This record gives sequence, C-alpha cells and structure tokens, in this order.
Amino acid sequence: MTQEEEYDVSWKVLHPGQEMVSADGQAVGHVTHPLGDQEEDVFDGIGFKHSLLGPALMVGAAAVDRITNRRVFLTLTAAECAQLPRYNEEHIFRIGQTGFFRHHPGWKQDLD
Repeated sequence: MTQEEEYDVSWKVLHPGQEMVSADGQAVGHVTHPLGDQEEDVFDGIGFKHSLLGPALMVGAAAVDRITNRRVFLTLTAAECAQLPRYNEEHIFRIGQTGFFRHHPGWKQDLD
C-alpha cells in the first residue's frame, strides 16, 4: 500500500478533518471549514477545533503558511495556536417581510 503524495492545493478544496500543523510541527487541530468567499476567491482564514468537545477556533489567512491535500501548515507555534480567538459565526440579516402573514417590514436572517 502506498501513501498518497502530499502537494499544495487551493484553500477552496479544504475539507473537514484536515490536520492543522503548527510552525513547531505539532498537530493543533482539524479543519471544520474554510472562512472566505469562494465566488470572489477571498480567503479570510480557517475555522478549526483542537478536540471534538473543544470550542471552535479561528486562524486568520495571514497565519496560514501552506495548504496541502492532507494538511494545513501554520506560521504560529502550538502555544500561539492555543491563544487563538474562538470562532463566532456571523449572521447576516436583511430587510424583508415579517410577521405571521408576512405583511410587516422587518429584519430577516439571510440563509443563503
């Protein structure tokens, strides 16, 4: 059985479960999802978790050194990764028709 060769890939093909590796070579978590706009090709960073029950964390694009088909390499040490902020999903709202019969203008969450 041969191991697949590791090669660089675009942030657009990040997938959940991909290993995150610190600058000092330690595994610091696994990708939960990329942060950015794929249509505009704007990469903002990566959401990841250190453990299954731990909080979701966020690392900015500037701290991502390299993305391969198997791992994400960071410019931060494991100690710096432990200090990263928690990831809080942004919710986008727009003005729309609200109420039981949708007859009143109001804020609606954009689910797109």
